[in-house]
Amino acid sequence: MQVQRPKPWNVSDQHPDNTGFLFIKVKPTVKYSPGGSITCMSMWSLSGEKSKQSGQREGGLIETPYLLDGRYFIYPLKPGPYMIGYAIGIIGLLENRSSIRYTLAFEIKPGEVAYLGSFNPIDEFKYSKSFNQHKVDYNFIKMEIIDEYDNDVNWLKNRFPSIFDKFQLKNYTPEIRYIKKNPA
Repeated sequence: MQVQRPKPWNVSDQHPDNTGFLFIKVKPTVKYSPGGSITCMSMWSLSGEKSKQSGQREGGLIETPYLLDGRYFIYPLKPGPYMIGYAIGIIGLLENRSSIRYTLAFEIKPGEVAYLGSFNPIDEFKYSKSFNQHKVDYNFIKMEIIDEYDNDVNWLKNRFPSIFDKFQLKNYTPEIRYIKKNPA
């Protein structure tokens, strides 16, 4: 099965009547191979309501190569409800497990660049080895959502100055920052 990834886009191709943008900063995905044949991964995902209804994926996996400057993700979306998720996966000879550790639902509005903040997961993989057994435990502590609006908007103005010709920026960080989410 092929994993959906965000498609390339241009600001000039986007129209504010039927498009909005998601704008976030995230900690890059991590791939860790501690020993044996175990691989641990952390990853971000984006999905929309239409993914459930029609089976057509909206968004997809947000991997480090799709992050601009290694940490920013800006992506045009049709207006509607969406969800970002932070997931982990542990793959090895004796076990394969994955779980979504954090999710945040949000809405994209037409003509808007929705800044959701800077997401920094506080988590850790712990590797142990005894005899021929290799084991990895995962501990999700919390998701920090930091409002770095001024710095991030300066980055956006330098990277995509023409986006402000057609789209209005909205900082949603103060609204979502203190939403308590239970890890999955």
